[in-house]
Amino acid sequence: MLVRLQTVVAFLLLSNAACLLVGRGREHITNDTRQECGGKTKQWIQDGDVRRLEGPAFFFHVQHHNGRGIASRARSKGGYHTRLMTRWSDVDAEKNAEPNYVGDGYQMFQDKSWTDLEDTFETHTLNDLGCGHGAPRVFITSARHPVENLLSHEAYSQGNIKSGLMRACESDNLALRAFAGKVCKSQDPETCEELTRDDLEVAKARVRQMDVIFILEYFPATMRLACTRLGWANCDEDPHRDTYMSEIVNQFDEESWGQLFERNRLGIEFYEYMKQLSFEMLGEDGLDVPSQSVLPVLKSLQHAKALAVPFVAWSHQSRLNATRSSTHWQCGSDQSWLA
Repeated sequence: MLVRLQTVVAFLLLSNAACLLVGRGREHITNDTRQECGGKTKQWIQDGDVRRLEGPAFFFHVQHHNGRGIASRARSKGGYHTRLMTRWSDVDAEKNAEPNYVGDGYQMFQDKSWTDLEDTFETHTLNDLGCGHGAPRVFITSARHPVENLLSHEAYSQGNIKSGLMRACESDNLALRAFAGKVCKSQDPETCEELTRDDLEVAKARVRQMDVIFILEYFPATMRLACTRLGWANCDEDPHRDTYMSEIVNQFDEESWGQLFERNRLGIEFYEYMKQLSFEMLGEDGLDVPSQSVLPVLKSLQHAKALAVPFVAWSHQSRLNATRSSTHWQCGSDQSWLA
């Protein structure tokens, strides 16, 4: 009896120790992430009559967050040498002195280059961009409400979403997963690895290293950061407007609409955190901070349905080819977006 009791006690102690190690392991990962680009500071340069942040710029591009449009503005308004659709493998090649891109005077790690990094943090960290040891680096991203993003015409262009949004991995915290590095491996959201608050903290730690954050729902206001921080000649912008697809919105009833928001609960919290950081940047630069309001499409399912239009009607009015999507979202077994 005594031997059996000792065995049980030993098992419990070992189990407890294992749990502690797992907990410490997760804490270690989070703490490592919080140390990415340790000591990174903003380094300013006087460029003619313009004061701007010095260093190569890296834009962390989450799908359908206007990354290509912002890169085009960086080239035309800021005089940056730009590169689109860049992957971490391209960064590795550049660091290994094996550059695979030449154009427009672009050199990834030189001042006033603009790298549109359209990839996730799954196997890399900010440290891979050489941001330590006093090297100037400029980090930029844009944010968009995760539910609003899913109702758009670009979302409907994705075959996986077209067959049912709630059955598509894209409906599960796309931006948060990109920054946390926990990407869905299947197109079925039921098989996606569950996100935790630790993942949220990892993502928050990374966006705290951003020097500029544009918020699409407050595009004219937050784009002014490009003038105060990036040296752009002009930052006047029209409000961000999108077209929402009735083919997506009509898939929902009140219950599933609520489930969509619940599924993206951590992603919405991540978006609100990025918005807070962006507004703090505006305040630091003496710019007007916009008053916050709920996007009409998100007020209720009824509002969403009232604002939505059929995809066919939208495509007839659009100059875009309705059968082609320039965006391949970062989830699922189909990795064609890497092409």
